[in-house]
Amino acid sequence: MKKSIVILLLIVVIGFIGYKMFYNGFSDIESIAIQTYDKPFKKGVITTDKDKIATITGILNRAKHESVCYELANEPSYEMEIIYKDKTNDILWIHQGFDKNKTLLYGNNCNAYFITEKRTKKMLNLLLNENN
Repeated sequence: MKKSIVILLLIVVIGFIGYKMFYNGFSDIESIAIQTYDKPFKKGVITTDKDKIATITGILNRAKHESVCYELANEPSYEMEIIYKDKTNDILWIHQGFDKNKTLLYGNNCNAYFITEKRTKKMLNLLLNENN
């Protein structure tokens, strides 16, 4: 009995640590707007499809996260606005080709997220193609 309680407690602790390590705080997203950097959000594509948002949330939560402020010399490829159900928002600037096979998603609150080009293509296809 004592051994099974210790094993159960160990599983709970490992699960909690894994959750904290691999969760970047993207949840309860209501909609996502994306457009090229030089256009306003009203001219971009707005997605409210729950399946697309769930897939994109998974990509963002699995991204490598750093709390760092960058000063970048080049303009981002896209600008993405995430609107949450509590009506707050985050803005992420998407810098494709930031590093070899890496895309930088840089937030308005000095948070940097790195995803692979494969995940970038999947995310952009979901957001920009209304047929998917």
